[in-house]
Amino acid sequence: MIELTLQQARYLQILSLGLGHPVTQPVTRGALLDQIRKLGVLQIDTIHIVARSHYFVLWSRLGAYPQHWLDDLLADKLLFEYWAHAACFIPIEDYPLYRWRMDATQRQWTDPNVWLCRNAEFTRRILEHIHENGAVRSSDFVPESGIRGTWWSWKAEKSALEQLFDLGDVMIARREKFQRVYDLTDRLHPGIKEWPAFTVEEARKVFAERTVKSLGVAFPPWIADYYRIRKTGLDRLMRELVEREMIMPVKVEGFESSGYIHTASLQLLEEIASGRIAATTTHILSPFDPLVWDRARLNGLFGMDFRVECYTVAEKRKYGYWLLPILHRDEIIGRMDVKANRQRKVFEVKGLFLEDGISVTDDLLDELGKTLTACAAWHQTPQVEISNCPNVRLKSGLESQIAKLI
Repeated sequence: MIELTLQQARYLQILSLGLGHPVTQPVTRGALLDQIRKLGVLQIDTIHIVARSHYFVLWSRLGAYPQHWLDDLLADKLLFEYWAHAACFIPIEDYPLYRWRMDATQRQWTDPNVWLCRNAEFTRRILEHIHENGAVRSSDFVPESGIRGTWWSWKAEKSALEQLFDLGDVMIARREKFQRVYDLTDRLHPGIKEWPAFTVEEARKVFAERTVKSLGVAFPPWIADYYRIRKTGLDRLMRELVEREMIMPVKVEGFESSGYIHTASLQLLEEIASGRIAATTTHILSPFDPLVWDRARLNGLFGMDFRVECYTVAEKRKYGYWLLPILHRDEIIGRMDVKANRQRKVFEVKGLFLEDGISVTDDLLDELGKTLTACAAWHQTPQVEISNCPNVRLKSGLESQIAKLI
């Protein structure tokens, strides 16, 4: 069995997820699409204290790019939106992998315990409206139905649109000021429903294999989380992938159970083990970055206890509202509470906190200063203000470094 040191496992995950490399050339729209294909899914989030997470994740890997490029990939039908790890952008060629979820939702038409069945006729009228009138937004409807919606006090029309989206009868054509624009799947992608679909077990197998490849090194709970697949029967599925020589078991320093590595990652592992390649850069990460979104994995591999505190009442927050983890080479060294104040053109670092035992070195100050400056510039808030930072050397060193760069 292959044995990995903790540092090798960290390097393998960081590099496999597209981090750890310096940006050496201008980004292209094609590079954005390639990165999403490498990750498999790109989680969507609405919060825009800084750039929304789906934009930020790509910036962390590729550097500055026009945010509308990601919107264009959706409008140009190279991506689609659906449920994966959460609501995600997904490469369009992966559509058949998600058909089983859409087909499973079809059963709700006949289940009297669910909203769709109880409001079937109303939902069909919404579908007919789209058929006759073209793409719609939820805001195009005046709520006159008298039917109660579902989550977040949605009006019934919004609930119907989301049900039709879950069913696969409509897709998201584009977003306008982040509002979903729904249109018929058959109109957006003629013939896509006839693409050969995967069964649920076939899809689970693909998702499990891809997760190991995307993460570099993975344990069963991490594999279940990435695409949110069922844990039941996962051990059997992993044994089958081992037998087919697609993945291999590994032992990682500090972990009692065995994990897995993809055979396609063996060359990268050999380069890491020989010292020819390593994670060498500093990144500011979205809280919904694939390196971060599984809190148990983050804690197990990097030793960071992280929480998205914007979902916590103010008096119980420990660090701040919108926290971005900081990856420095092979360590998650801290987190910062930030806000892009677009009116003042100021990137506010409201709080900057290092993990226990992290030393403030010249290399850290240099790399974090450059990354923070680049992040602020991409947000068109070029002035950086650091307020609460308990580490005096870190605060003064960063302010000095940033002053040289602006």
